Amino acid sequence: MVSSDLMVLDMLPPDQAQYRKMAGSMTFYKWGLMLNKGYAPQYMRNTRYMSTGNPAAYKSGYAFSEMGRMAGVSATDWSWSALFADWDNDGWKDLYITNGYKRDITDKDFVDYTNSL
Repeated sequence: MVSSDLMVLDMLPPDQAQYRKMAGSMTFYKWGLMLNKGYAPQYMRNTRYMSTGNPAAYKSGYAFSEMGRMAGVSATDWSWSALFADWDNDGWKDLYITNGYKRDITDKDFVDYTNSL
């Protein structure tokens, strides 16, 4: 039995300037309050789970390692879906990620502008 890799998408922009324009107002105080109330830290980024081997060797079935940053796919902006397939017929699965909007509607500058009208 062969297990597959998994890809979970979020909407992290690839550059710091774009990230700052869409990030919410999370302060150090709010972060500490969230942790003190029992919430787990949450990070906005894609995760790519790579299968680590034989599923029969693990109690729970499959075991994975998170490789999103190492694979260079942790920040793909407005990502909607991911598909693994051998697109170039070289025997290796390739990753295809589709993206959504042409313009970023969560851009804080744009939101402030539309709210001022």
